Amino acid sequence: MRGPGVEWRLYSEQTLNQAVVQKKPVIIDFYADWCTPCRELEEATFHRADVVRKAQKDFIMIKVDVTQAGDPLQEQLLKQYGVKGVPTIVFLDAQAV
Repeated sequence: MRGPGVEWRLYSEQTLNQAVVQKKPVIIDFYADWCTPCRELEEATFHRADVVRKAQKDFIMIKVDVTQAGDPLQEQLLKQYGVKGVPTIVFLDAQAV
């Protein structure tokens, strides 16, 4: 039986600002429902107890759903972070946010 998973937040400027205030790095997971490796990450890696503990303690965790194209924010984020495909995981240190 798998335990609780990583607690994800939606991408927003407010969330990034919160990371700056808390001096925490950010992990952004770009995923799609149709992406098999994305589902494997979600169902295995992001439910490992050690990963969940580390994520909760030391990071701000953000998920960006790119399942359907066309959303202006999604398109901007793909370009901004140079995402060419999924899964893509972007790491931002506390100063780069």
